[in-house]
Amino acid sequence: MADSRRVDRIRDEAGRILPAGPTLVALSGGADSAVAAWVVIELGHPLRAIHVHHGLPDSSAMELAAKAVAAELGIDLEVVNVEVPDGPSPEAQARAVRRAAIEASAAESEWLVTGHQLDDVAETVADRLARGSGSTGLAAIRPIDGRWVRPLLAISRADVRGVADELGLPFADDPSNEDLRHRRNRIRNVVSPVLTEALGADAIEGLARSARLLAADDAALEMEAGRIEARRSGDEWYLAASELTVAHQSIASRALRRVLRSVHGGLPGNEREVAAAMSVAAGSVERADLSGAWSVVRDGAWVVITATPILGVPEPIELPVPGEVAFGPYRVAARVGGPRPIGRPAVALIAALWDGEVEIRPASPGERIDIRSTSGPGSKKVSDALAECGIPPRRRAGWPVLSARGNIAWIAGCRPAPWATPGGDGEEEPVVVTFRRPSWSR
Repeated sequence: MADSRRVDRIRDEAGRILPAGPTLVALSGGADSAVAAWVVIELGHPLRAIHVHHGLPDSSAMELAAKAVAAELGIDLEVVNVEVPDGPSPEAQARAVRRAAIEASAAESEWLVTGHQLDDVAETVADRLARGSGSTGLAAIRPIDGRWVRPLLAISRADVRGVADELGLPFADDPSNEDLRHRRNRIRNVVSPVLTEALGADAIEGLARSARLLAADDAALEMEAGRIEARRSGDEWYLAASELTVAHQSIASRALRRVLRSVHGGLPGNEREVAAAMSVAAGSVERADLSGAWSVVRDGAWVVITATPILGVPEPIELPVPGEVAFGPYRVAARVGGPRPIGRPAVALIAALWDGEVEIRPASPGERIDIRSTSGPGSKKVSDALAECGIPPRRRAGWPVLSARGNIAWIAGCRPAPWATPGGDGEEEPVVVTFRRPSWSR
């Protein structure tokens, strides 16, 4: 077994980072992942390997190399075949399907190890600098990110490759890494050599060191952003408007980006979207459109990021018995008799209501519904009743009520008027009215 200072350093660095427990290494067939697999074994952790075959021209050669490395190290290897979908960035598409395949194969208790090293960190920093990233992006690749572990991040690509040679690992170089059509390859093969020649051999390590420093700052800022309350309800996210407006802009932006990252499938949103959400929080505008059919609206004390439509007010519609009608996105159905309903989504009403016209309509501004309280009969504003039932302000104008002879007999899914509900036994069978709403309507 090789015993150079490079080998000792890799062993020491990996021992500092790698958590104990079963491990699944992503074995590409290249030098980096081969050394990552070797050091996991050196540290005595249970290990198996997975190779993702992308179906590209050089994929079969890399599969053979991965099998050779696994055989040399005496570990089990699983080969998973994937198809890389078309997209604006083939690199990003391949990375996404590779990551998904590895996570799908992993047992719940396994750590997921990759062979990323220091040069990968520096190249990521250079890439994201050119894209205009903030500290989260410039923190680049982290040693531990959830279940993912990168034990070689402090080791240069040259040193990792040197150790792979010393150990006699049968790795192979992926020919696709020389294809300059890919952005990352241009950074690796063109930008990094120019930086090294112009700024010295420490330039690459300096970029990686910047990433480590920014990661520490980023973690502190993220902790502060996490103090801004964000709630999820169905397909909607709620953030406290007052907390966004009093926080420092950098903290508020982070809180918004955390939500945007969830709704945009991992992408943190752009500057325009953050600015639009902050305008809504400040009350400068009532709503703004985001990408991907998402919107941001003000809802009382909350800023709501939602994929649901901003509803208009539907026209009134007559409700027959039996029958079902659509009122905007809501559905109201009526039937005679049957089991008495339990809960707010349905109500039993006296059949005599249908001696006249019964319709589903919106409540008028300031309109009231009769109630019965401990102090006797009274009335309540429909808007107040809807607030008590948890209906968001932006939904209230178009919320359905059941009206008989012009008076509100039932606020759908909320409460009936006492005069509209059956009394004691012996009366004719009631009409059971049910209310269905989409999950996003709350």
